[in-house]
Amino acid sequence: MTMQRMAGFVAGAAMMISAPALAAEWYPYSASFINIEGELANAIVGDGRRLIHMNDSEQIVGLSHDGSNWNAFFWDENSGSRYFGENSHGYYNSNTRPYGINNSGQVVGHHFFESATRPTAFLWDEASGMQNLGTLSTGPAAYAMDVNESGDVVGWSDVPDSGDRAFLWKDGHGMQNLGTMDTDSANADIRPVAINNSGQVAGRSTVSGAFVWDENNGMRRLGSLPGGRQYDTFAYDINNNGQIVGAGKTFSEFSHSGLGDHAFIWDEANGIRDIGNQPEISNWSLAYAINDNGQVVGRAGLYVRREDGGGTNEKIGAFLWDETTGMRYIDDMIDPSLGIFIGTAIDINNNGAILGWGWGEGAGSGYFLLRPNDPLSTVPLPAAVWFMLTGLGGLFGARWLKKGQAAA
Repeated sequence: MTMQRMAGFVAGAAMMISAPALAAEWYPYSASFINIEGELANAIVGDGRRLIHMNDSEQIVGLSHDGSNWNAFFWDENSGSRYFGENSHGYYNSNTRPYGINNSGQVVGHHFFESATRPTAFLWDEASGMQNLGTLSTGPAAYAMDVNESGDVVGWSDVPDSGDRAFLWKDGHGMQNLGTMDTDSANADIRPVAINNSGQVAGRSTVSGAFVWDENNGMRRLGSLPGGRQYDTFAYDINNNGQIVGAGKTFSEFSHSGLGDHAFIWDEANGIRDIGNQPEISNWSLAYAINDNGQVVGRAGLYVRREDGGGTNEKIGAFLWDETTGMRYIDDMIDPSLGIFIGTAIDINNNGAILGWGWGEGAGSGYFLLRPNDPLSTVPLPAAVWFMLTGLGGLFGARWLKKGQAAA
């Protein structure tokens, strides 16, 4: 290659690579629609139970309607969605309703076994099928809510002459009643929702509010946010660091009762903290899930008063929160040209993948899977850097050109 041609190649290459880089824009998350057969059940029910869950392999379990019955589904990217368990009799009387999944693909929930009129807790996997975990004592029904990597299961069971009682089930040991707190009444419902790999359990009492349980300390209240009543706190998830997230009532100038929902995070060292009070971002929020990196997802909004005395949400949607950046709306972290709105973030795994419910142009409403983009491979260099490279290419090209002319 002659010096003149090399000069042209260097300068041309610098200019060619600058054009697409300057046009590119990086977003923290990509989003794709999850194609699940049938009409989908609500992702969140009234007491905060999530009817859809995701593990670190992005395997998802939930509930959908095939036109005749409600069915439990299992979804992964390679095989799509498929039903397991039996067909159901109706939304609130389904034969199989899944609530949790671990990284081994074990699923827990409730199931109407044989000709039973009330459901009992189950543990299911592809190899072994459906296992009946039974109930506490002589209770007529039980509901399994979560399973950890050891296969330990938590949930609650109806107990005669009292309210619902929390259980911990272990293979070979059966169900253990986790008891109550000293502030609970005899008819209080004690309902755990999550368990981590250390055996710590998070849940809620209808009398004493959100709680944490472990073998050494028993069941303890998490406390409440400022102005909130003790039963106003709901725990929805716990990670392997013992951090718990949920929602609680606190002072709100926009609520007729003077109290509004705010997302919280709790840990042993800091107690309960409000993470939903961020002016100009949100003044109400609910946190549904937390991963081992301390990333929290949920739903939030910014409610504002109008001059006529009414009000409206100036901003509403799914959020992602962490200690460093605080609360951010997920819609602001995906490419707006996709035409997707994520209304609720339901779950987040340890790889940062988010399971959300929303709407998409051409897709309608449904579940979306959001995966973090790699900033090292996709983020463009600043424009100034590319202009500098272009200039250097021209400078070296000119020097090679002069040398070539002198040699001729």
